Amino acid sequence: MDLRGAILAADDIGKEIMEISEWQVDGAPARIELRGINGSQRAEMLDTCMVSHGEKGESKFSFRLAHPKIVRMGVYDPATGQPLFVESDEPHIALKAGGVIDRIAQKLFELSGMTSEEKKKVGKP
Repeated sequence: MDLRGAILAADDIGKEIMEISEWQVDGAPARIELRGINGSQRAEMLDTCMVSHGEKGESKFSFRLAHPKIVRMGVYDPATGQPLFVESDEPHIALKAGGVIDRIAQKLFELSGMTSEEKKKVGKP
């Protein structure tokens, strides 16, 4: 296989199973599959989560918008391999326990290569 073909065929999206003890399913912690977001999803998230602040209209990254969005984009049902949430679930995800959503979102940021250092480069806290 040539270089181009090898790169395009590479399975380069990070995956991890996470148990959420706060979300019980049949008396056991919910098991979800986390997958890093792909390039298109990442661009969508960055485009939709940058908001203007202050008199100068400076753009800042909105975690209020980003956490539910990355959870929706990166959480899968490990039994089916299908996305667990749809876009209309984002407001409902935002109302779940903040610590739980933050824990999931932070792992998804990590799996997606969105480190603290990278967030600083695009003006995120």
